[in-house]
Amino acid sequence: MDEIRIRTPENIEFSCELAGLGSRFIAYLIDTVLQLGFLAVVALMVTVVEALWPRNGIESMIEAFQWGRHIVIVALLLFFAVIFLGYYIIFEALAGGQTPGKRIAGIRVIRDDGSPVTIYESAVRNFFRVIDFLPLYNALGIILILVNGKRKRLGDLVAGTLVIRTSREGGTLFLPDMEVAAGAPIDLVKMTDDDYNLVRVFLMRRAQLKAADRQSVAEKLALPLKERLLEKVDGYGEDNEEFLERLAMEFRRARTFH
Repeated sequence: MDEIRIRTPENIEFSCELAGLGSRFIAYLIDTVLQLGFLAVVALMVTVVEALWPRNGIESMIEAFQWGRHIVIVALLLFFAVIFLGYYIIFEALAGGQTPGKRIAGIRVIRDDGSPVTIYESAVRNFFRVIDFLPLYNALGIILILVNGKRKRLGDLVAGTLVIRTSREGGTLFLPDMEVAAGAPIDLVKMTDDDYNLVRVFLMRRAQLKAADRQSVAEKLALPLKERLLEKVDGYGEDNEEFLERLAMEFRRARTFH
């Protein structure tokens, strides 16, 4: 089991387990099956449309344009690129670094500083997937993962991303509603969106942290927020995680975040 220590931009340090070659291969295999399944459905729909179209209708429509066949070829290439690259980019950027395959395999993509990947990092790492793939069917990517201390393939090295193991229940994109106890009044006016996002990420991923790391991160997050946001000093003694849960829920309800 290979672990790595990550320091966030907020100077909070925690450890996580790097995803191995086996779990990454399982995720890749599942995603490939899903992509091929989608392509099979599209091919079936095209076959049905062609069967219902008047005889030679499609050929006549294409040949009506001087560059008709070239346009069709380019369109098909773009379609396959969207399916095989866009699939990864969209899911990783919008679903917390997890494609359906990664979710099932229990892994996710994050940035080197522990923050979620954006569409930029996902686009870069998946563009280089083509280069990883070309020499002998992913041979380059496999070699780099095996020899690199952080188990990075070429796309991860260029994009500044990591693939880590994660708990199956930790893959939700949005913070669920939680039952929280009442506490000292919170001055939500002084709380920013960045504060909320930082607290939300911790609450979503705390199950993945070791007990000592979880307690340390909760304390580093909660103490400065208590000093800035609590209206009564006697609220400082509230459990740090319970305070962060209450803070996230009250802020989200006030701002209709979800």
